[in-house]
Amino acid sequence: MAVVEAAVAVVLLIGLALFTSSSTATAAGSVVQWREKRPRVLRVGGVTYDHRALVLNGSRRVLLFSGEIHYPRSTPEVTEMSMCNMVAAAVLAALTALCTVPVAAEGRWREERVRRDVSHDARALVVDGERRMLFAGEIHYTRSTPEMWPKLIAKAKEGGLDVIQTYVFWNVHEPIQGQYNFEGRYDLVKFIREIQAQGLYIENEYQMVEQAFGSSGQRYVSWAAAMAVNLQTGVPWTMCKQNDAPDPIIVPASRYLIYGNDTKLRSPEDIAFAVALFIARKNGSYVSYYMYHGGTNFGRFASSYVTTSYYDGAPLDEYDCNQVVFETSKVNAQRGSRSVKEVQSFNDVNTWKAFKEPIPQDATFPTPTGSDAVTLNLTSMGKGEVWINGESIGRYWVFFKAPSGNPSQSLYHIPRQFFKPQDNLLVLFEEMGGDPQQITVNTVSITKVCGNVNELSASPLLSEEKEPSVHLSCQEGKYISAIEFASYGNPMGGCISYGFGSCHAGSSESVVKQACLGKSGCSIPVTPTIFGGDPCPTIEKSLLVVASCR
Repeated sequence: MAVVEAAVAVVLLIGLALFTSSSTATAAGSVVQWREKRPRVLRVGGVTYDHRALVLNGSRRVLLFSGEIHYPRSTPEVTEMSMCNMVAAAVLAALTALCTVPVAAEGRWREERVRRDVSHDARALVVDGERRMLFAGEIHYTRSTPEMWPKLIAKAKEGGLDVIQTYVFWNVHEPIQGQYNFEGRYDLVKFIREIQAQGLYIENEYQMVEQAFGSSGQRYVSWAAAMAVNLQTGVPWTMCKQNDAPDPIIVPASRYLIYGNDTKLRSPEDIAFAVALFIARKNGSYVSYYMYHGGTNFGRFASSYVTTSYYDGAPLDEYDCNQVVFETSKVNAQRGSRSVKEVQSFNDVNTWKAFKEPIPQDATFPTPTGSDAVTLNLTSMGKGEVWINGESIGRYWVFFKAPSGNPSQSLYHIPRQFFKPQDNLLVLFEEMGGDPQQITVNTVSITKVCGNVNELSASPLLSEEKEPSVHLSCQEGKYISAIEFASYGNPMGGCISYGFGSCHAGSSESVVKQACLGKSGCSIPVTPTIFGGDPCPTIEKSLLVVASCR
């Protein structure tokens, strides 16, 4: 990845010189001809960078593919012809020639989005006649609160997504035929408006219950597909896990976390490699991260056996905390480690009021101070449902243990929007018994951040940074309070388990402390001059930093 980004920078600089030079007209007519056909590719003053991709003329993100040609190793005549052939070959052989999305304010978004023609062929999504490579992330509006939507979408966009993808939950929008609900968490229109410059792609699940309806089930799938396509919304439609969906419906696949299973997570590096392989070997051009934010199955929203926490291992966890922040070079990432702090217990038997059949129980508690996410630890309970001030935060089933012997889920998210200023009412409906006196209210926050960057990583194109850097940032309201580990050299391990290698700059800790302590975020260049010289000139070096946030 670093080589590719460096090569792109070379192509950009050569291209700016080549296409703005008046001397090229007499040297190679083919160069002039190509420039006239594609005047928007490289233009002085019209190229910027937004930490995601090159942006041309303020409205197009572009994916460039490059190849190296060394001018001293050929003649001027061959060099100019080779440059043209290289550009043509790159355009023809690239996974996609352009990777574009609007970069605009809401007014411009409305003007451009409404008028766009979106279709797809066997190779890619086609927007206004151009194939595009898009990176999407799934965020379900019903599994978070409207107050969370702006921040979730902003963080997803910061993470490099082009598209916010969601289901449309018709079971909540029309619970009874003719009676509609688009209020609160179900305000689909408000959610779409929050997306603005991103895209929206709609999914529909049905196959898992189709067989129960016999032949009528398949007819419904065909009817739903035709109805969706005939709306002419200008965007593709997909049916999740619907293998018999008729053309032109797109069929993705997904899996769910269920009670009785241990959670298994893939590393960011493994996911990034799989995506790159999908693009390179399978000609992939549309990637969706399912989920980018899992959220919470409030109330009785979850399917059978599916956990209330829909997917807590996403880049944005259930509580809206960044767990992994990707960089565009060499799959480097800041990683965040969560911690849970008990702030309220219910161990006083007088706190609870119990009722006879069917076993509801209630208690009151104050609102936790601060802005950290809040959870209810229900490890001591059995199976049931829980409400906070009349809002159900979902069903729990901690009695059903995973093979590890632990509950599949023990912490249950309470959005801060559910709280009152004081005297919050907790109501449990317990089916199996349990011990409510062991329930606790906990806050959850990212208390440890880590960065590990190699000296060969490319710095962002057209940025002020000249060298690769480790970037650390605490969540809102917190500051870097301690440096647990810092090593410039060849440190061993990673963000979870780490140690000094055979090469280590003795000034590593003091340099990092000076740059980061007491700040909400910091940046440390990965270069020997920062650390007083090269501690081992013959060894490829990295900078690994682990910091605490308070």
